[in-house]
Amino acid sequence: MEEVSKNPLIVLLVVLFAFSSCTKDDESDSEPTVTSDYRDKYLGTYEFVIYKESFLIFDESEYDTSYFIGEVRKQDTSMVRLIIEYGEDTIGVTNSLIVTESPDPIVDSLGQLTQPELPGGSISFFGEFIGTDSLYMRQRFGSLGSGTVREIYGKKL
Repeated sequence: MEEVSKNPLIVLLVVLFAFSSCTKDDESDSEPTVTSDYRDKYLGTYEFVIYKESFLIFDESEYDTSYFIGEVRKQDTSMVRLIIEYGEDTIGVTNSLIVTESPDPIVDSLGQLTQPELPGGSISFFGEFIGTDSLYMRQRFGSLGSGTVREIYGKKL
């Protein structure tokens, strides 16, 4: 060992070899990190069952049950909204906002659905995903003394 440490050429070669075998991480050459979109787990084709109650003050309520095969997909212009297509009808218009059977609620990472742009009260929305393959929504649209309530259950196919 004493002979090696006395020969400066050998020490220099060992040091150069040690430094040349190390590589520097160059972030510019690495692949960009892809972060997953938490909405992906909810996307797909769903079978919907829609329970609808229409009511008018001093009159009997009308009840209807319908079925629809629809889609849950991402809204193109938002990073937090989904489009949930459970029908094709327009429910109503309020403050120039068109309410349809294809709402575009905000979905959070826990699966809670909200539509804060609705005024509330007799025009409201509630929804949530149950796991990653089922959902429940409740839409109410009306005014004093009349309106329609829809309870929507969806199961991913």
